[in-house]
Amino acid sequence: MVGVNQQAIANYIFRNQQVGGNTEIVSNSASLEYPLLRLQKSKHWSAVAITLLQDKAAEIFKTEEASVSYAMHIRVKKFATLSLGVRVLLQTRMVDTNGFFTSSQYVPNRGFNPNISNNENVESFKSTLATYSTGLFWQETDKKGRRIKYAGFSIYDFNRPTNSFLGDNGRLSSTYVFLSGMQVASINDFNIFGETLFTYTIANPTWNTGFRIQKEINIHPLYQSDRIELITLYTKSRTAIVGVQVHTEKFAFGLSYDFPLQNVNVGNRGAFEIGIEWHKSVKSKDQRQQIKNTKKRREYTIAKQSSMRENKNETIVKRDTIPQDEKEKLWIMNAQSRDSLIEVERNVITNAQAGVLKQEINVVEKVVLHFSFDFNSSKLDDKTKKYLKELAITLGKNKMLRLRIEGHTDNIGTDEYNFRLSQKRADEVKNYLVQRGIELSRISSEGMGKLKPIADNDTENTRAQNRRVELIVYTDSD
Repeated sequence: MVGVNQQAIANYIFRNQQVGGNTEIVSNSASLEYPLLRLQKSKHWSAVAITLLQDKAAEIFKTEEASVSYAMHIRVKKFATLSLGVRVLLQTRMVDTNGFFTSSQYVPNRGFNPNISNNENVESFKSTLATYSTGLFWQETDKKGRRIKYAGFSIYDFNRPTNSFLGDNGRLSSTYVFLSGMQVASINDFNIFGETLFTYTIANPTWNTGFRIQKEINIHPLYQSDRIELITLYTKSRTAIVGVQVHTEKFAFGLSYDFPLQNVNVGNRGAFEIGIEWHKSVKSKDQRQQIKNTKKRREYTIAKQSSMRENKNETIVKRDTIPQDEKEKLWIMNAQSRDSLIEVERNVITNAQAGVLKQEINVVEKVVLHFSFDFNSSKLDDKTKKYLKELAITLGKNKMLRLRIEGHTDNIGTDEYNFRLSQKRADEVKNYLVQRGIELSRISSEGMGKLKPIADNDTENTRAQNRRVELIVYTDSD
């Protein structure tokens, strides 16, 4: 499963497990994952991971592990991936008899004194082994990359290394693990997943099964949303597990607690676990170059807009016959009033005579259209089409007029995505006017992304104001 989500990941997990004899096992684990290969769509990519682990029981027993994992992922269809992984693990185990208390250390009426010798002749044992594991994992996701079906099979320790402190012929048995899960229900913003994990060893086959209930927040139509998950599991050993996880764009945080349903499990009288994770999508060389090109275009657009603001005169039509309040209406027209101002715009253009306009780019009117765009939408509504039909008539009657179209978005999503969406919205308006008979040479369109909001992006209402297209009607210098 290393790199199966196409992300660089760093995580840390701490676990404290209470066992019989008032002893606790403390575990610390840290890992790093990184995708190594990101080619074009439908081609192979791979990832590598390094994991460090330490288990410690009082001052008696300690296990330390370091492993390297590698996985190759094959896209079998658009949203399904088959992965093959291998792992090499080096493990060191130590038992220190100095951690045991014996009767020789007992002081009447005071208890055990660890500073007194326990009279054990052998003070410590140590063994080191190398083990190899492999596995297959299949998953299917939705268009946002959210896992909806998955299944896996792994063989751990298939080389069966020697497993003895005394160097005899005792060998570690192989372990077989089966995993499967899928989304079983989706109600509004809640998704419910069922999962089963079966572990087979000769000594102790076991399984656990349960549900993961997910609540999506800050929902985005294209990317995985932030979410909160509640996890409930039941195991064969009559142990229950409950946990909660919080996932954001770059971080994840989780807590869980294992507890026996009947007080017969001396190996686990309760375990607390906490984990934190940082993750980030990794881009291929082509993707990084595309982002760099987009950034350059955006910087060029900003510089170009700044130059235009410095050079052009924004008080354009100068007609003594037009009242001052009508001139102000010509500057910005929003969606609610645009239908009533069409006639004013017509009168201005009809009454303007050649030579009256300044000998430079002269803005006749700037119109702000709020198309009620939804997320990832560039569809024109009926009211907008009605206005554009009227505008096409006006442009058709006045060949000296030109039109500049700017598309804008809110701040949700990446810069490159918003840049493409805003360009698509501007092009949608341009194409509609071209279909109504306006020459393509008279119209220019440009996407501004989220660079020029006209309102803050704190609420859905203000974000809707920023999802807009601005039309600038002007005449070139003669």
